[in-house]
Amino acid sequence: MSMTTPAPGSVPQEGQGTATAPPGRSRARIALVVGIPLLVLVLLAGAAGTWWVLRSRAPQTLIMDRLGERTAPAAPRSAPSEAWRYAAPEGQSVHPALLADGRVVADAEQILLATGTGLVAVSAADGQERWAFTAPEGWQQAQVLRSDPDGLLVVDSHGDEDATGPGLARLDRESGEVAWSDAEHRVLAVGTSVVLLSGDAQSPEGTGATAVDMATGEELWSSPELVPESWDGDVTPLRLVVADDGTEVLLRTDGAAVTALDATTGEELWALDPEVPEGTGGDRSARTAVLGDALVLAPDDGTIRMLDLLTGEQRWRTEDLPEDAEISLVTASSFLVAAISPDDSSSLPDQILQIALSDGSVTLHEELPEDSELPALQRVGTDRVVLRSERGLRLLGAAGLLAEIDAAGMPPVIGVQQGEQWYLVVPGEPGAVLDAQLRPIREGMVVPTRGGFYTSGDGTTSWSRGFGEEPAWTVPATLLAPVDGGFLAGVAGAVVMYR
Repeated sequence: MSMTTPAPGSVPQEGQGTATAPPGRSRARIALVVGIPLLVLVLLAGAAGTWWVLRSRAPQTLIMDRLGERTAPAAPRSAPSEAWRYAAPEGQSVHPALLADGRVVADAEQILLATGTGLVAVSAADGQERWAFTAPEGWQQAQVLRSDPDGLLVVDSHGDEDATGPGLARLDRESGEVAWSDAEHRVLAVGTSVVLLSGDAQSPEGTGATAVDMATGEELWSSPELVPESWDGDVTPLRLVVADDGTEVLLRTDGAAVTALDATTGEELWALDPEVPEGTGGDRSARTAVLGDALVLAPDDGTIRMLDLLTGEQRWRTEDLPEDAEISLVTASSFLVAAISPDDSSSLPDQILQIALSDGSVTLHEELPEDSELPALQRVGTDRVVLRSERGLRLLGAAGLLAEIDAAGMPPVIGVQQGEQWYLVVPGEPGAVLDAQLRPIREGMVVPTRGGFYTSGDGTTSWSRGFGEEPAWTVPATLLAPVDGGFLAGVAGAVVMYR
């Protein structure tokens, strides 16, 4: 491995961009609140206290899309104004730095911006530059793979959507200093404390792999034959996951065979190599889904199983499924959905299965019409999964089919769970919002927040508490990305914070 110390040009640089803040906000608004007579406060508490409590304690809003699950940020309850703006260095662009799931890389102290090939951290309070990372020569664009309280894992995207390097650096979150870097190897998997890189001392390319400590870059262990030779680039054969007790596990799939390793030591925890009749499957990568301390596994042998993630002990097994079939899996909290497409040589039709996670019982089994398209599966709620195909959009819950509509060609959707309320956002133009019965309740695209949603267009951004209500406020700015307590807008080569 080639671990290097910070190189010239990679340490924090100052003065690459400029931040300006508007004149101090009027204190009249604060003084007005402080000066309200006690009697008025008591009357307000009696007349509207319930409403205030509900709003101030708005339930957590979860967003679920094809990139995973995340918490929606809070929005300003009254009309925000410009807090600061950061202008890009001359000749460069600037925009919020995003993780793969679309979240802005931000916390209460700082917000990360992407400029040219590098990154700039600015103060969340006033937009002043705190540090800058100048990407090494040859990088096309620094992309953040992981953000945690201690640091950032940054990779050269090479213009690819799924950035894997080569070109990798671990940055200190507070200073931007490079803790360690690697210029030679690709990223195979990223966990919470472990990074898996391609190559090792015996096999720098091909099947070798090395696990390094996320914080220090120190080698933890390596293997000359970790990457399966059978890997065809379809489903990644290596996944880093975390069990309920905090153990980080590396899952390796090689056809129907699955091996679980302790990610920090490389020690094998268990292995499963199902017997597959010759010529009838086993040549496709097993599909996996992790649920706490359980692993759902479809190993291309005509079964779907649930195993203990740490021991491999089988909890249940569903049999008599088509062998040699393409399978996709999506799990909700109490059930899973499998879309199964048998090999072209088979006379069996494509199928949809819904299976209870508690005992593996099949609660829905549907054979699809001949020549129909296998639907795309997507989790969109705590216990909701949608199926998208040319037949339209279908919504499944724990009890089976909840609703369906004729909506061929619909893009990947966004599920939003806000307390007891659930709705579906259809992105793009013109966009729409659908209720739990898939009935349209609003036209146009919305951006969910805690306790409400943004809409943006024609140079303005509005925020509303509920559907059918007038916006609580509207400001003349185009939303780029929401952050907790405000949003970032783009104006003529600058990023502007509104809050």
